[in-house]
Amino acid sequence: MLDATKAFKKLVTSKEEVDGLPESALGLAAQAAAKEGHAGATPEQGPWLFTLDFPSYFPVRQAGCLASACVCVRMRMFCGWFISM
Repeated sequence: MLDATKAFKKLVTSKEEVDGLPESALGLAAQAAAKEGHAGATPEQGPWLFTLDFPSYFPVRQAGCLASACVCVRMRMFCGWFISM
């Protein structure tokens, strides 16, 4: 189960999909993307890499965003978490 949790990664390239997330979450996700080889990743422009680690997952779950693209990212993160259980 821990292997599946650690293996889940969601790369987001559309600003529309991260609207409503805190700047700190976007910064962490941009750093994660850069570590995975996405040179030039920034909190403002992306890309953003989200994982099921708590600092990455929690802001996505807590975001109050109701835009369809943002909700879609939240659902994919939840499904990744649920499947890894």
